[in-house]
Amino acid sequence: MQGYIICWKKYAVLKGRASRMEAVGFVLGDLFVSVALGFLEGGLLGGIYGAIADGDGDITFGVLSTVYVLATLLPRLALMVRRLQDMDRSGWWLLLLAVPVIGNLFPLLLLVIPGTAGENRHGPDPRSP
Repeated sequence: MQGYIICWKKYAVLKGRASRMEAVGFVLGDLFVSVALGFLEGGLLGGIYGAIADGDGDITFGVLSTVYVLATLLPRLALMVRRLQDMDRSGWWLLLLAVPVIGNLFPLLLLVIPGTAGENRHGPDPRSP
């Protein structure tokens, strides 16, 4: 959960590096908030409050969930840039998100691949004390 808070503190910071633990913490915190919003909008409010359905009722996005997704877009992209910089890559690698199959797997790879040990051109190692 600490990684989730760190990402909000570094809302739009594109400089520096982010550790894998910071990224995993953000993903887990994001998952927790998304599930809580889903229960709130779907369960407690009966799915009526702010629901936008496709006609079949299969996929429902509430207003709170939509606002949350839009609010986390910039911190999510900034975190991905900092993770790339931890691996000594440029932030331009984010363009891989536009490639159909690779774009779906790319954020997962950012959580798995370790960063470079020690200092690199983007700053000091985030894991060092």
